[in-house]
Amino acid sequence: MATPGARSFLQVAATEEVASPLRVVQIEGLVILKIIKHCKEFSPALVTGQLLGLDVGSVLEVTNCFPFPVREEDEEIEADGANYQLEMMRCLREVNVDNNTVGWYQSTLLGSFQTVELIETFMNYQEDFRISHLSCLNFMSNVQGIENKGGSGVKEQPLDPGMFVRGTLIFDATHVHQNWLYGNTHIKPVLENIRRCVCIIYDPLKSNQGVLALKALKLSDSFMDLYRTNNFTGEKLREKNLSWVDIFEEIPIKVSNSALISAFMTELEADTPVVQCDYDRLQLSTSPFLERNMEFLIECMDDLSMEQQKFQYYYRNLSRQQAQQQAWIQKRRLENMARKAAGDEPLPEEDPSNPVFKPLPEPSRLDSFLITNQISNYCNQINGVTGQSFSRLYLTKALHEN
Repeated sequence: MATPGARSFLQVAATEEVASPLRVVQIEGLVILKIIKHCKEFSPALVTGQLLGLDVGSVLEVTNCFPFPVREEDEEIEADGANYQLEMMRCLREVNVDNNTVGWYQSTLLGSFQTVELIETFMNYQEDFRISHLSCLNFMSNVQGIENKGGSGVKEQPLDPGMFVRGTLIFDATHVHQNWLYGNTHIKPVLENIRRCVCIIYDPLKSNQGVLALKALKLSDSFMDLYRTNNFTGEKLREKNLSWVDIFEEIPIKVSNSALISAFMTELEADTPVVQCDYDRLQLSTSPFLERNMEFLIECMDDLSMEQQKFQYYYRNLSRQQAQQQAWIQKRRLENMARKAAGDEPLPEEDPSNPVFKPLPEPSRLDSFLITNQISNYCNQINGVTGQSFSRLYLTKALHEN
């Protein structure tokens, strides 16, 4: 029998809780090794995979991951990927491993990840959250009577108890219902994970320079609200006070290991204080890395120039249209003066049916924002490489003098 005064599942699921902002992404060392291994094995091809873990307050814990298969044929349907993910999640749950989706990881080439496709993937995760939440409410509204009647099982013919699968979200309605009947009300935090998802970006080529090129990204809330309206005009951007630096938010990454793994790593630690990555940092040759960055930077500058030409063409047409509108209005005013002198009713100055008064669509500024973001990324990488190169050259010069 239900406890008097207890809230129903629908009331709990529909309650909006104020979540603390995401401050840090805590990744286990084994997960990082899996990501690096997957990305390096298929380099220079770009790969992706799923991140699993828990959302604990302001910390997003990534405790496991698995790779997505590389599609060799374009005609493969999207359902194959969903079925693969479904089976992986079921297997992980059977072995008692965290199977809550908290985001995905992907490889990149010299940091060239800021694309529309990345934004659309983030937005698909947000849509998955809303659809799964509605699916949960619809399912539980059909089985709510069981709790009131004191039942302990699912109806003989409830709604389809299979997985609500869309894109990357997997939601087991039967599992939700059984957990609710047995007193486990952790479903809302599970749904919250998909709304606070992150993308882990790994750059194998940059990591060859002796640094761990790993970063966690998420879309800013203000940008997501604007993206849903699909209105990236200059007026709207000024109204929202949104610039190209406000698209992505980089979340600090914290690598964590259990005490047992830390002790084991201490035993494996080499006796020499110098390891291979230290020698990699001392390499004087940075030509391949620097040249590729310069090539990509030049390509981005060309793309940005093309975007600027679009806006110049738009503003030229806008100025021409405004001049035509003024000429039309002046002509109509003279005509109305003649009509008033003749005793006729004046005509409206603006005629909506006239093509002159049809508003011109303003080009979206999203592409130019992403290109500007990418240019900034390449410039930062070039500055970092050249600064380190000068330091190594001065060090080499001092060693030769001695």
